[in-house]
Amino acid sequence: MTISSLANIGVSSTASAELATSAQGIADNFDTFLTLLTTQLQNQDPLEPVDTNEFTQQIVQFSSVEQQIRTNDTLEQLVSLASTAAGSAAVSFLGRGVEIETESLSLATDGGSANAIVDIATTPISAQAIITNAQGQVVRTIPLNPSAAPQPLAFDGSAAGGELALPAGTYDVRIEALDAAGQAISATVTTTTRVTGVDFRSTNPQIETPLGPIEINDILSLSE
Repeated sequence: MTISSLANIGVSSTASAELATSAQGIADNFDTFLTLLTTQLQNQDPLEPVDTNEFTQQIVQFSSVEQQIRTNDTLEQLVSLASTAAGSAAVSFLGRGVEIETESLSLATDGGSANAIVDIATTPISAQAIITNAQGQVVRTIPLNPSAAPQPLAFDGSAAGGELALPAGTYDVRIEALDAAGQAISATVTTTTRVTGVDFRSTNPQIETPLGPIEINDILSLSE
């Protein structure tokens, strides 16, 4: 199990740059406002001083800009804390099983096996799972029960006819389900895979699995 770029936990480079630009803009406006206000006070006519109401409004604006700067700093800290918390949560997933919606199945060894659950939206007239390799070639077609209820899909790692053990790797799975009119019915495939690493290089930490990287938000359930 590996953890990639652990030192990069925190706010992403893009978000950090945006916050820094925003803070710099507010700070520039604050400094400009302060300079103008000071110059105005220094050069006012003693016989016609600044109107009290106008001066009060300027002080309020002065305070408002100052609060904007402080709010921006606080938001930057909150974003950093949220990113760190997400990273800590992702690390706790290492070595555990996660259930995800998938379009792929993984064979850990040559001739190994993979299991999934198929959920067809409505009851079909016919249904089958089509397994293809990395070259897009169909290596196995598995008949499914014509039922809308979730059902298991067992891929035993053998090619059509069962005479050839397929090599270890990732295989695409597509569900072909048809209704009485011959129209395609949507279906989802879920499987449980194991977390092998965490990648912190993207905006949100990604979970690494034998099926490839996935977002934390895409995890349906977690198991030991």
